[in-house]
Amino acid sequence: MSDAKTCPKNQAVEFLKDHPRMMGVLFTVCLFLSQAGSVAAANGGAIR
Repeated sequence: MSDAKTCPKNQAVEFLKDHPRMMGVLFTVCLFLSQAGSVAAANGGAIR
């Protein structure tokens, strides 16, 4: 069995606990990517 400390999910949780600003950065990146995907889809039919 694997140790709980080696689980990638636990490592990510611990990292975000130690660096709370990174959670905001990741949230902002997710918002940007979702908007960029919508813009790309909307402009996809206009490219000739």
